[in-house]
Amino acid sequence: MADWNWRRKEGWHPGWYLVAGALFALGLAVGMHSFQLPRGYYKYGPDPLAIPGGCDELKVAVQEYIRTKPGTFGIYFWDLKTGAHFGINETVALPAASSIKVVVALYLYNLVAEGKLSLDERMAYDPELDYEGGAGVIQFTASPGQTFTLRELASLMIRVSDNIAWHMLTRRLGKENLKAFMRSLGGKTVYPDDKNFSTAEDLSTYMRAALDFAERNPDVGGLLIDDLTHSIYKDGLPALLPEDIRVAHKVGALPAVANDTGIVFLPNRPYILTVMTKDVGASENPGFQAIGEISRIVYDYQTRKGQAGGSGPYGPGQGKGL
Repeated sequence: MADWNWRRKEGWHPGWYLVAGALFALGLAVGMHSFQLPRGYYKYGPDPLAIPGGCDELKVAVQEYIRTKPGTFGIYFWDLKTGAHFGINETVALPAASSIKVVVALYLYNLVAEGKLSLDERMAYDPELDYEGGAGVIQFTASPGQTFTLRELASLMIRVSDNIAWHMLTRRLGKENLKAFMRSLGGKTVYPDDKNFSTAEDLSTYMRAALDFAERNPDVGGLLIDDLTHSIYKDGLPALLPEDIRVAHKVGALPAVANDTGIVFLPNRPYILTVMTKDVGASENPGFQAIGEISRIVYDYQTRKGQAGGSGPYGPGQGKGL
């Protein structure tokens, strides 16, 4: 897998952030529109017309793979066509890192759909309250007091994983309000001991909620799906998949921690997959490599299940593709 270094500050010249910020601002200016997908992608099973069957073989294949790796894995899979699903350590609390940003954006868009907030509302950047290094462009392009619309912050938070945008939105929405929203969606592990930990099951729950919200509110919900689909991060779930497969996902990374949660819009067989990892390697890179390989195992299984009578264990690169 290619070694993507977008999120890592080491080796990145600040000038590249300026370029990225300028390009992103241009994208916002010309591309703020509702992202429409066929409505069938928003529907999650069971579908009475779907191919019957569970996913026991897939679970076994993934279990066999992770036995070859060190560290801890939390995995959750949900077939949006059939409703078949499974988990591996899916309720184990692990560092969520930036993957938690999906539910922050979802809460914002829910409030907008309810008429309680406007995406045009502006917030001022306060370094004393909002600054965090690492991922993002605001730290390099903004001055204290500079204002951003809530839509700009949400898009930056998802597309480039901007940490300052995350803090600004959390400040505006209220952390306790956010926790209540997460629980209302079915989240069970919500900032335990005030730490940013979650589970593979909960992150998948938030992704399912994002799809449901996009079906009910396509104009607003489509913005979130669009941002997730246009993440600058290409490691994790999409790394080993064909380039024409659309993946809406959100990575999260810390030293020795790599996560990715997303929706893979495989024609006729879309699915949600969340993989959380800890201590697979000293850095996040081995974790993302493992996520990419697990993603390929799942993709190959789903591709064959979508064809006539495919069965059996699947490893990276063994599927027929599309």
